[in-house]
Amino acid sequence: QLQLYNQGYVYEFEQYKYMYPNETPYTKSDIEKINSYCKEKFIDFVPNMNCFGHMDMWLKQPKLKELAECPDGYNFQNMYKRGAGTIDPYDENAFTFITELVDEFGYNFDSDMFNVNIDEPFELGLGKSKPIADDKGVARVYLDYVKKLNGYIQGKGKKMQMWGDVV
Repeated sequence: QLQLYNQGYVYEFEQYKYMYPNETPYTKSDIEKINSYCKEKFIDFVPNMNCFGHMDMWLKQPKLKELAECPDGYNFQNMYKRGAGTIDPYDENAFTFITELVDEFGYNFDSDMFNVNIDEPFELGLGKSKPIADDKGVARVYLDYVKKLNGYIQGKGKKMQMWGDVV
């Protein structure tokens, strides 16, 4: 199995490339070539993309800022201010954004798996999801998102892999 860890804008998403004119991401053609090579060598090339935390490169864009759990940033472990980095787990527009990325990126892979990462959503429960986290716990907020994303990934015929450090 081979996975390329993708954080930020490392794949050229057609509808968002105007936001990152100075970046040199992998293209659809690049990924297709790697996928073909892996297939020839009997290597499962698995899509790997952040879908919850580590979204700061996306969420710093004015057009996408409101999709964040904490659009104006947050106080990281009461030490210093950090910018938004986690998708709002209950915002349908945020989920649509993630599924659009999943669909465009994941389409290039033959694997029946998809690694969505979803680790280190540091500000989870500190912003928009705070009322639910206060009532049911941060783990419940996290698991609600995991289950929803897993349902989407399964609906696309793939098995979800993840790095889960919250529960």
